[in-house]
Amino acid sequence: MFTGIVEERARVAARRASDAGLSLEIAAVGTLPGLRVGDSMAVNGVCLTAEKVSGESFTAQAVPETLSRTNLGGLEVGEYVNLERPMRADSRWDGHIVQGHVDGTAPVVSVKQDDAGRRMKVLIPGGLAPYAAEKGSIAWDGVSLTVASAVDEGENVLVEAALVPHTVRTTVLGDRQVGDFVNVEVDILAKYVARFLERGGAGAGP
Repeated sequence: MFTGIVEERARVAARRASDAGLSLEIAAVGTLPGLRVGDSMAVNGVCLTAEKVSGESFTAQAVPETLSRTNLGGLEVGEYVNLERPMRADSRWDGHIVQGHVDGTAPVVSVKQDDAGRRMKVLIPGGLAPYAAEKGSIAWDGVSLTVASAVDEGENVLVEAALVPHTVRTTVLGDRQVGDFVNVEVDILAKYVARFLERGGAGAGP
């Protein structure tokens, strides 16, 4: 379980593709202390398991299912990723509930400077459109954001979010340009509400 508050912007040190998926070695600093083999780490919002840990990096494997749903397959050596360790039960929840289970990718269609911040628009595909609501929560590349506006575009929805200067400086969203794809995880609470209503609400039988 994560919160969408990115802890570190870290660099991809190596990538190794195989039939089993993609092995990523990530050079990190702030998120390495206390990290052990078998621990989870959110990489661009994707929950991965650390398979190797050294004093300067960790290695994790993204399986084909993960690669088919996320932007991890396009990562190159030298590129940066967002990192977040799992939420501790005795800590504050500063963002929103993020599972690290990415629902899909979506293209960036507009980026505008907003003083030292940014306003970014992403075209969310139709299957995820019902879960995007103005003032609701959404995660892009593992960053917890508030939806500033959600405008229907046919079956899709154009979602705009305002990025504060800190987010621009410390996450990969500050690097994203029109045409790039971001990992999207919609609010898990919205998913449960939609499923509840789909099943007929409180009066639904078995």
